[in-house]
Amino acid sequence: QPVWLQFASGQRFLTWGILVFWALLGFRLLWIQGIKSDEWLVKPALVKMEGDFRRFKQNPRIALLLEKFPRGTIRDQNGVPLAVSDCQILRDYAQTDSTMLNPNWGVDLDQDCLAPNGRIYPFKEHTFFLLGDYNTRVKAGYPAAQYLEYDLETSAYLSGLTLSKGFRTVEMILNNKSDSIKVQRERYDYRELVPLLRAQDRYPYYGKAGELATRKRDLTLTTDIRLQIEAGRILEAHTPKGKKSALVVIDVTTGGVLANVSYPLPKDVFTHFYRADSTVTMDLSTHGQYAPGSTFKMVTAIAAMRKTKSVKPVLEQTFICKRLPDGRVGNFITGYGRPIRDASGDAAHGNIGIKEGLIVSCNAYFAQLGTYFVKPNALLQTMNYFTGIRLCDPTGKNACDDLNDSDRRRILAYSIPQVSFGQGSLLASPLGIAQVAAAIANSGKTTRPYWILAEDRPAFEEVLSSASNKIIAEAMRGVVQQENGTAYKTFKGFSIGVAGKTGTAENSKPGTHAWFAGFAPYSGAHKIAFAVVVENGGGGAKVAAPIARELIEKAKELGLF
Repeated sequence: QPVWLQFASGQRFLTWGILVFWALLGFRLLWIQGIKSDEWLVKPALVKMEGDFRRFKQNPRIALLLEKFPRGTIRDQNGVPLAVSDCQILRDYAQTDSTMLNPNWGVDLDQDCLAPNGRIYPFKEHTFFLLGDYNTRVKAGYPAAQYLEYDLETSAYLSGLTLSKGFRTVEMILNNKSDSIKVQRERYDYRELVPLLRAQDRYPYYGKAGELATRKRDLTLTTDIRLQIEAGRILEAHTPKGKKSALVVIDVTTGGVLANVSYPLPKDVFTHFYRADSTVTMDLSTHGQYAPGSTFKMVTAIAAMRKTKSVKPVLEQTFICKRLPDGRVGNFITGYGRPIRDASGDAAHGNIGIKEGLIVSCNAYFAQLGTYFVKPNALLQTMNYFTGIRLCDPTGKNACDDLNDSDRRRILAYSIPQVSFGQGSLLASPLGIAQVAAAIANSGKTTRPYWILAEDRPAFEEVLSSASNKIIAEAMRGVVQQENGTAYKTFKGFSIGVAGKTGTAENSKPGTHAWFAGFAPYSGAHKIAFAVVVENGGGGAKVAAPIARELIEKAKELGLF
């Protein structure tokens, strides 16, 4: 047997091994450079950070590419620029309309245009909670405001991206092997940018790259910056020293938010950036959580009206408010130990119905209405229509957001007398209460409040029939028009028809939260709805209602109705 035959089998094995190796290598190259080339071009690398933690890092060419195309301009509903990447846009707008971009509105174009690059916010603290600051990204990791510049979808749109399903994936992983703390790790899919990455600097762009490069990036908001600034000035002038306050104004016709202001204004963001992270907290108008007090009686009234097909059974449902043994007025609730009391100094209201109960703001009436007539399920169903109104676990064992409907029904089972008039385990934001007022102003129809003008804006849904809604609206008109109404003194002689509801909410701190919510004009074709709260500020009629009165006057001056 020849010697070479002794090695033949080994040679065949080696030959086939080499062929398989090169075949696999070729297939791998085809997979990376051909079949999956787009994915690999933008695939992030998993980079080891401090300790054992690993985070995804993107191809630096992606960041360079996004910087090449300036972020879109954000404008208010009247076209006023609120955020720009090129100061020339502000100068051009000032040439066509000089009424807004001037010192009267706190704008200093010469100072704003000194910055060599970056994002420019001409109205600064008046739009911070709405937009954020893309230059410093202060509070970007603390999502307690709208912060549209930080929002993933909005920010992507401003950069010319459309977020397909799966663009962002999030996983919770261990921070390191030595502890059990989990942190969030995010991964982004930028395959949409591949045509531009491949085109590089070959101008002009054609095809898909051209479509991406010229894609619309500008954004228009429902906000009216004039009202936003004036509302801030009103809060600054009328909020008691050392107190906080907030307000929201909604366009009843569209459901869009016209203004949302939180006081104190976050001036440190633009004047003392180094301390802003500690001094600037949250947007109280959208994320503040307060006991709503008697403004919640609007919700209980809606829930009562939803219980029957006609208004007659509700109108005939009367309850007694009487003098209690301790001299206060109110009534006892069957099965509950402590009596429900009205505000100190009130006279007994007697046997009253729902309209008078709203006008005089009788706690005893609404505690009985909620307990005996509405009941937990119906009240909870009505609450679920509105943003930012929620029940919390009074024991503190569970976070408010962790409660399901079963948990909430359990809480309502023993707290419905208090919750029915806006106390107990109940919290609400000014945005949520303003949405309730907007629903009543809109004949019982509501929609989720929004800030971005778009073709696919949220649809309205009917919470209450127009006939039933009319009863509540008339009662709210009586609050400011009738002599026994809780806001009568504040609006006496006021030329604009207003419907409203006062609120004075007890809480764990000294001083009650002052509320006033409602809508104006009462009989106009175009209405605004609003909610005002002054944190631990006192009585709603004395503190919040005057703020609302001035706000309504200013809205009329600006032609908003």
